[in-house]
Amino acid sequence: MSITGHRYTLCIRTFGGFQFMRNGKLVPLSEWKLHKSLQLFKYLLVHRGQPVSIPQLLGVFWPDMTEQRGRRNLQATLYVLRRVLEPDLAAFKTSRYLIYEKGQYILSLDRTVWLDLNVFDSHIRRASQLKEHDPDTARQSLRAALKLYHDRFLPEDLYEDWTVYTRERYHDLFIQASLDYAELEAAAGNMSAAISACRKALAHDPYVEELHRALMRYYAIANRRADAVQQYRQCRRMLEEEFGVAPSRKTEALYREIVREDTGEENPSGSHHPSVTSPHGIERPASGPQSATSFNGQGYPHRSEISCGPTAIDPPLMAT
Repeated sequence: MSITGHRYTLCIRTFGGFQFMRNGKLVPLSEWKLHKSLQLFKYLLVHRGQPVSIPQLLGVFWPDMTEQRGRRNLQATLYVLRRVLEPDLAAFKTSRYLIYEKGQYILSLDRTVWLDLNVFDSHIRRASQLKEHDPDTARQSLRAALKLYHDRFLPEDLYEDWTVYTRERYHDLFIQASLDYAELEAAAGNMSAAISACRKALAHDPYVEELHRALMRYYAIANRRADAVQQYRQCRRMLEEEFGVAPSRKTEALYREIVREDTGEENPSGSHHPSVTSPHGIERPASGPQSATSFNGQGYPHRSEISCGPTAIDPPLMAT
């Protein structure tokens, strides 16, 4: 195990499956003892930093019990949860992470806790702030965010209603970050990296037409028009087979422009390359020197090196 820059007491991963480390060691599922204790912790993660009332918890986890029985179950579950979070916590001592105030519980994650959701959010915010005046640093922040997203939020809890909003929110952020990152790489002349980012995002979600369109653009700029045409056909086939609809007007217009350039017809823009714009409407110049960007898309079971810290923001939590 290598820890870079900072030692965290707890490291928690939620993208691609839940993993929990305490003091550098993976906590096995058996230590949670009660399935409800693990689910309660995940629920509090969704609502981290926010007060959650006892009636709210009873309604989610023990809806069919009387209030008295539900409260007894809640206390037993909280006891197990506190022991997992802080095994050395003395009896009747206040938990560092699980705060009780006025009939409400708050999961408080301080600087001793590494949580992939929080780190992802931090990178996204930084990229948004720097995109216009420092695109290189913004690109680095987006690259770091994308590396964190191994798959959707808590996929093992796909049918838990309380996970849906968080799962969709972070998936949408991932798709937008992929488009933004590809745009910045393309602006820097790194078409291979832009193409790689779009392809990786499509592997997570092949139904986003904007990703197909962005990939067509970058293929065209890179003089890979055959690939651009093939991408259009793949997009059209997917839309027809899955949804029974045709590609959007934007996608059709881009396809016609690429085909027109490929057949040697004069480009209305007068440039050598088709008038290919970024996913956000910013026209991009012809491709310059290309550099490939490597993405590690594997999930937990394929990772063996553990690292968590301000500079190593992608700590795998399970060794093979």
